[in-house]
Amino acid sequence: MYSFSLKKYKYTIFEYVSHVVMNQKKIILILFFLILTSCKTGNKAESIKVKTAPKISEIPTPEEKRAPKRVLKEVYNFIKEKTVVSKDFYLTKIGKKNIDFSDTERTIFLKHANGEIITEIKVDVESYDNDAKVMEITNHNLDNVKRIIYIDIDECICGCSITKKYILETTNGNYISLPDIDYSAVESGEPEYSYRFGKKNTIYAIEKTFNYVQSKIVLNAINRYKKLLWNGFIITDKIELTNNSYCVTAKKGLVVRDQPSLKGKKIDKFPYNSQIIVEKITDHRLELYDDLQLVKGNWVKVENYSDNNWKIGYVFDGFITKKTK
Repeated sequence: MYSFSLKKYKYTIFEYVSHVVMNQKKIILILFFLILTSCKTGNKAESIKVKTAPKISEIPTPEEKRAPKRVLKEVYNFIKEKTVVSKDFYLTKIGKKNIDFSDTERTIFLKHANGEIITEIKVDVESYDNDAKVMEITNHNLDNVKRIIYIDIDECICGCSITKKYILETTNGNYISLPDIDYSAVESGEPEYSYRFGKKNTIYAIEKTFNYVQSKIVLNAINRYKKLLWNGFIITDKIELTNNSYCVTAKKGLVVRDQPSLKGKKIDKFPYNSQIIVEKITDHRLELYDDLQLVKGNWVKVENYSDNNWKIGYVFDGFITKKTK
């Protein structure tokens, strides 16, 4: 009644142990797989986090977002000026002792080292500190000019009144002044004005504009607002006739575009019979009908200067003709 089979018992024990061991292997494999999967997922999540979460220092501030993407815009490639402190020219100084401030205007003189007076300048005793700079621009494209004398005078109390004088010293010893540049700067970042020198015998009055970025002032753009010409003897603001002088023959005026194509944006319009300077003939051809007449030609790059304004762009040369007088 109480007998039992040892063989059967041993088999039962063996089977039980084998079952437990096999289950443990499965559990170990499952745990290993879960750990491995967790590691991969963690690495992937960490990788994604690195790619998508920028550092605090890399997050642009509102001021940076408003800052212009293109910091500097130059309409023309101006000459990279070589400016040095003048050793041959100097400004006389004014004494401020025992001055009657009811009459504060005084005259200072630009002199050559040999004592020759080149020009005179009016300054205010209260705001002028005898700190004007006299520089020389030695590289330029002006015929018959030895060097350009540059004077920068700042008179500051609350705001600043700024005067800039440019004097051409010719190769034969004459001195010819460009029109003075005078402007006020009450706050930092306001526009600055000066002359820049470009293509042969061209002088541009330019305006530099600025933007505030994170409490710093950065250059935004350089814009021409007036063009002067030098013919080797005098300064003029008139375009002289050259081989590139043309006039507009379109009765309703000639549209100027920013690109040599009818798809280009309309940026201006030259009036009938206005003078323009053709700077370049492009390879872009155009054919169109005007009053049932076929007109063929090319797009050309042009410049027009009148009333102290300049306009540059592309026009169709089917509506311009050579100017002879």
